[in-house]
Amino acid sequence: MEGVNAQWDLFEKSMPLFSDHLKANPIDSGYALIAEYAGDEIIRVIHCYILDSYGEDAFSFLLNAHYKLFTDARLATEAAKSRDESIGRGADVIIKALQYQFDALSTE
Repeated sequence: MEGVNAQWDLFEKSMPLFSDHLKANPIDSGYALIAEYAGDEIIRVIHCYILDSYGEDAFSFLLNAHYKLFTDARLATEAAKSRDESIGRGADVIIKALQYQFDALSTE
C-alpha cells in the first residue's frame, strides 16, 4: 500500500464488503463498529466503520500519519512489540477519535 490514494481506495472498497457481511449476518444491536488496520510490518492507517444493523454507513473515518491523534500513538514510527499490541493501541486511537466527535456534537 502506497500513499493516500491507496489508503482511500482501500477505505472505499472495504465498506461495501463489511456492509454485505452485515446484511448476510444480521446483528441484534443497532450498530456495528468495524476496525480495519492496514500496513506492512507496522500499522500505517486505521479505518473505522460504524454501520447500522442494515449495513448502511452511519459514521466512518480514516486515520493515518496526517492526524496528530494517530502520530501520538506512534503506530507508524516504531515497530511495536507485537501486532496485538499495535492493534490494542490502534483501538485506543479509535475510541479517542470517537470521543472527540461525540464531544464536538454535544457542544453544537
